[in-house]
Amino acid sequence: MSAQVHVFVDWDDTLKVTNALYTQVSRENAGLLLQKLPQIRLSVEQITTLAHDIDLSKAEARGLNPENYPSAWVDVYRQLAQEHSTDVEPRLAALLYEKAAAVPYMEQADYPGARQLLTQLRELGCEITIWTAGDAVIQTHKVERSGYRPLVDRLYVTPDKNVQTLRAALGPRRPEDCCVIGNSPRSDIAPALELGMHAVHVLQDTWAYDVVPIDGDDPRYVRVTSLLEIPDVLGRLFPALAS
Repeated sequence: MSAQVHVFVDWDDTLKVTNALYTQVSRENAGLLLQKLPQIRLSVEQITTLAHDIDLSKAEARGLNPENYPSAWVDVYRQLAQEHSTDVEPRLAALLYEKAAAVPYMEQADYPGARQLLTQLRELGCEITIWTAGDAVIQTHKVERSGYRPLVDRLYVTPDKNVQTLRAALGPRRPEDCCVIGNSPRSDIAPALELGMHAVHVLQDTWAYDVVPIDGDDPRYVRVTSLLEIPDVLGRLFPALAS
């Protein structure tokens, strides 16, 4: 009897659109700052880049903390106000923070084929784990409100995704019977390959924190541009699924 295939599926920007929500709110916050500080002579894109650079530095220093992104916008406001000898208005600082902090609670659209993928994986007999990083309460709420919870076997939330936390999520399962599906080279693909798992890299939106080198020649590594390709890919990686 063939071993069961265990699939670890990332959530944000693999199944559900996420980075675009941050881009939307970043542009809105940058617009608020330009209204308040028209003298700064920066574009929306330049202000957004300042905030994202601070957000990235916070993530690299302390991991994926939900405070990183909203506090980055307060930091940008303080920086620009200081550079232009303007007082920081607490009400505007609070508004910037609140808008940024609300992103994890915004409705997430599906990437095309998200529900179909989970349904097909279940029909193939795979054990499905949603493997996601961030605050446990926030990430669990995202999955629950999506209506996808009945389609998956396990929800595994960790503050940061790396080799150690993936090994913990793996438990007694054999790496050769497992596959990680995700968009992040750093958080999904590299840990999977290091542990001897298969890795399906979904080429969807990501951010600078996620970018690390990947050995594209590793036979366990597969790139796809659509979730709809994945069942056939798994059939090739795990021939028992196709039988």
